[in-house]
Amino acid sequence: MFHLNRRSQPAFLYSDVHFLLLGFILERIFNQDLDVILKDQVWKPWGMTETKFGPVELAVPTVRGVEAGIVHDPKARLLGRHAGSAGLFSTIKDLQIFLEHYLADDFARDLSQNFSPLDDKERSLAWNLEGDWLDHTGYTGTFIMWNRQKQEATIFLSNRTYEKDERAQWILDRNQVMNLIRKEE
Repeated sequence: MFHLNRRSQPAFLYSDVHFLLLGFILERIFNQDLDVILKDQVWKPWGMTETKFGPVELAVPTVRGVEAGIVHDPKARLLGRHAGSAGLFSTIKDLQIFLEHYLADDFARDLSQNFSPLDDKERSLAWNLEGDWLDHTGYTGTFIMWNRQKQEATIFLSNRTYEKDERAQWILDRNQVMNLIRKEE
């Protein structure tokens, strides 16, 4: 029987399972595949013509020996199609459009609220929250971050897993870069 261990002190632990479930829920509500929903509801209305789920033709490889443009995430690859948690390919141009909407549109106005009940980590809806900065990171080293109050955003695209996967060191390095961006005046 499966058994869950409880910690004496609750602590934040990131998991992408919630994004997988969100994708399945949206498909049930709209009665369409997630890629169609996002194309019709977000990408097309916003003019994001270079964003889609893989496989894609023009992509930088992320793993030696794995064809470029194929999703790296094992759960998404196992599903064999789009997933709510991984496998989305985009460009700087489209991510800039995406972040411009988050900086300006009313829907994102209240996203800088902390929705986490925990003391050790502030979280918004799908975003990590550090002061006025919101960010989201990706397994292959990517991250985007934005600050509505300052009207600033950062896009960082990477294939950090290509030669070898040194995740622990990358997280330290990435966090250092992100902290420098947050502190920039």
